[in-house]
Formats: sequence, structure tokens, C-alpha cells
Amino acid sequence: MVSQLKNQLQLNNPLNVVYNGNFKWDAAPKQRDEASASTYYRIEEGYRGYDTGSDHRPNGGSWTSALCPRNIKLEACRECLNNTIPYLNKSCPKQREGVAWTALPKVTYIVRYSDSSFRGRFDAWAWTTFSSPLNQTPASAIDLEKGLNTLADKLKRPAAGGGMLQMFASGAIAYGPGPRGSWPLYGYMQCTPDIRKEDCMKCLTDATNAIHNCCSKGRKLAAIV
Repeated sequence: MVSQLKNQLQLNNPLNVVYNGNFKWDAAPKQRDEASASTYYRIEEGYRGYDTGSDHRPNGGSWTSALCPRNIKLEACRECLNNTIPYLNKSCPKQREGVAWTALPKVTYIVRYSDSSFRGRFDAWAWTTFSSPLNQTPASAIDLEKGLNTLADKLKRPAAGGGMLQMFASGAIAYGPGPRGSWPLYGYMQCTPDIRKEDCMKCLTDATNAIHNCCSKGRKLAAIV
């Protein structure tokens, strides 16, 4: 989930990566790189914002995926993947699975790989937090928390129930004191389309709670991906 004020989330570093375990054979990194390249080219074919790639050999395999927001054109997706895929591969020279994100002011891109198939698999370790270094909102922490809950409730079900390749929702509300609110709060939610609706709902709920824990209590805006 991403929450934004005036559609801008300012970050010190737009790139981040997490990883898990180590490869068991020397050729695995090269195989991972080839599978990543396959994903990059496949995402251009009938562009849907999401695609996967794989490379299978007798002693092992590599599975990759790339996710761009549904409202982003192919050119923007391709440009970001050109940065995110090399960043992930360079950051994880020996790790058996990893995830990298690029969080820009309005969108977040995700690239993932593993030495086993993760299609339909919900892994709690595979997420990260981007938060603004500044207290960008003039609202109180209570107002921001209430606004975030309202926005999350508005977006969760459309995002989780959008069907294959449509698990994305965006919107905005006014929050703060007064019956109509005083400030705009923008957000979007997205799940990879290979996971179940129930897992998507759980992930988005956990992400909302994580934003509260890391950021909204301190009047900061954030992305949990």
C-alpha cells in the first residue's frame, strides 16, 4: 500500500531490496539473470503490468516476476525495470531468492526471483517500508491514522477482488478536522495477480497496520510494499 499527500511521497532512497538464503550451486546466479531477462521481454508482449519468467535445468531452476502498477504505460514500466532488475541482481550475488522495489513519487515497481516457484505463494518476509524523512502532513497523528484507515477500507476490497491481472485500486479522500476534511490523502493498493483474494486482503491489512506502526503516528507518509 502507498499513501501520499498531494500525490508526492519524497524518499531519500527510492530503491530497496530484501533477500532470503543462499544459492546451492555456482551457476544459479547466471540462470537467475537469464530468467530475469526473460521476464523483461515477456512483459512487453500483450502488456498487462505483470509477467513471469523461468529458466529450468537438470540441477535446478530460477523463477522471476515483475510487477508495474496497472495505470502505468509500457514505456514507463520498461524504463523502471531497466534499473530495478540490475539493482536486484547486483544486490543479491549469492542469495537464493530476493525482491527489489523502486518507489517513485506516484508508483512502485517490484521485481522478484527465487530458485523455486513462488506462484500463488504468500511470503511474509518479502516486503519493505519506504517512509518520508519529513513530517509532510499538517494534520495530527490521530487525523492521519483515521484518514489512512478510511482510505484503506475504500481500496482493499476493489484491489483484492479485481480478478486476474486487475488486482489494483487507487483513490483519494479528504481528511483532517471538519465535516469535509482539510487535506487530500492519495493512495493505491496492489497485489500480484497470482495470489488468492484472501491472501491479498491479509497482506493489504498487514500493510496498513505497518504504516501505522512506522509512520502515521509520527505524521509521516509511507509506502509498504
